[in-house]
Amino acid sequence: MKRSFIFAGVVCAAGLMFAQAEPGSVEQLAETDSTIVVGEDVATQLQEFLDAKGWTEGDNYKKDGSLFIVVTGVGTIAAPPSNPNYNASRANAFAKAMLAAKVSLSSYLEQTIATAVESAYGESGEGSTAQEGEAEIDDEKATAAINALPEDSVVGQTRDGLKAARAKTPTATEAFARSVSSATTALISGLQAFYTVEAQAAGQNGEIGVVAIWSPALAETAACMTNGKAPVTLRSAKKPVREQLPTNNEKLLSTFGVQQKIDENGELVLVAFAQSAARSKNKRAQNAAYQKAFLDASGMIRSFAGEAVEGTSSLMEAEISEDYNVEGELPNYSDEGAYFEYQKSVGKELTINGIKRLKQWHAKHPISGQE
Repeated sequence: MKRSFIFAGVVCAAGLMFAQAEPGSVEQLAETDSTIVVGEDVATQLQEFLDAKGWTEGDNYKKDGSLFIVVTGVGTIAAPPSNPNYNASRANAFAKAMLAAKVSLSSYLEQTIATAVESAYGESGEGSTAQEGEAEIDDEKATAAINALPEDSVVGQTRDGLKAARAKTPTATEAFARSVSSATTALISGLQAFYTVEAQAAGQNGEIGVVAIWSPALAETAACMTNGKAPVTLRSAKKPVREQLPTNNEKLLSTFGVQQKIDENGELVLVAFAQSAARSKNKRAQNAAYQKAFLDASGMIRSFAGEAVEGTSSLMEAEISEDYNVEGELPNYSDEGAYFEYQKSVGKELTINGIKRLKQWHAKHPISGQE
């Protein structure tokens, strides 16, 4: 069963709530961009984009000295292209990529980092006497070096597992572990998706990557959504916002997130791009898909106004090596490493006026073939 592939453009009227942007705001940098590539990985595409712009992650400055911060994020499309939920998974991948970018910005602004390194070595007085084929475990003859490790030690925690796996008594044991952990929390507002790329490398899950931009001007725009300041219009008027949208279907298919633009009145507006999938070909399901896209885009505008972001990550690299002092036999090696990360963003209820539907469309995805 094919799924309809739906887009909704949502604009939040600047005349209700937005303040003047300062020099160096994103709309002066360049137009936003997006693309879909096949046979490549997202990380390469993101780096090539940054290199072409002459940007690096973190602080960047325009020629007039104005600051903007660049961060990136990547989200995996969990469903394969053949899965009927592929389009929904793409939307999730963008949300994951933006969440990673928010945590990256939060970490850049401030994070706490802890490290630890441990090393232990011990020798046993008894040599290896086990014959080939023997597998009996004698806890009384466990390596003294491992038994001596404290229970709360990182490497000591692997002791019981090693006992259970040991068929011979090693003559020497070396254990090493190092750990790094970080945590960050911040209120992130005014983060704009500047470049989005979808890539599908051969034999791998698809990914969506994002280059996101933060600037004081964007943060000020976001603040106007919560403090109710009247806007100050000192911008040069441009085309109506609808005429500034991509007209190419592939561009629309790869465009997600919030963009700040200037309308025909010289006022700042936010445009949110979101996509959804119909559950079936029936008209009610298609209409619901448009509404889901509209709701998702509205949520993106809410996220732009500001969210509480938190992220934690921990890395442990640990290894155990046991030497049996048997000619021609290599030491027994065990990798005990682990990695974990957690990311979260929350935007509480906020009243926003002037959100309206700007455009809706449908198209066929070039990778999945789904509508």
